[in-house]
Amino acid sequence: MINILKEVFRIVNMKFLCLLSVLLVLSVMPAYAFDMETTKQIIISIDFLGVFIGVVILISVATTLKSVGGILGISYRYILYGISFQVLALIYTLVFVRFKIYPTPAGVDVHHLLMILGIVFFALAAYKLKLIKTKT
Repeated sequence: MINILKEVFRIVNMKFLCLLSVLLVLSVMPAYAFDMETTKQIIISIDFLGVFIGVVILISVATTLKSVGGILGISYRYILYGISFQVLALIYTLVFVRFKIYPTPAGVDVHHLLMILGIVFFALAAYKLKLIKTKT
């Protein structure tokens, strides 16, 4: 039984690595379309890769959330919110800073605010997970 679980875990990791490499290639292509300068291409590629990975993780956590309840479900929900704010911060950076599609709203860098909110939700998730330990 343990050998079967190890094999399944290895296959899941292989699928994740393949998906990650596809996402990396997909994130590089828009960077070439938007800017020809190499350093900006790398930065834009990293931002796109972060958004793609964030969306994949959001989907996987959301599917896991369906089968979990109680305090563990609440902590998973906080993790989901934290990842969402991190992805929103990357999207904000792409739209307002890298591509300059729209001017920055009121000159305020919302990127850092979104990142802080994501970290707060991760801290809430850790606190809820700690409650599981104290209840047992």
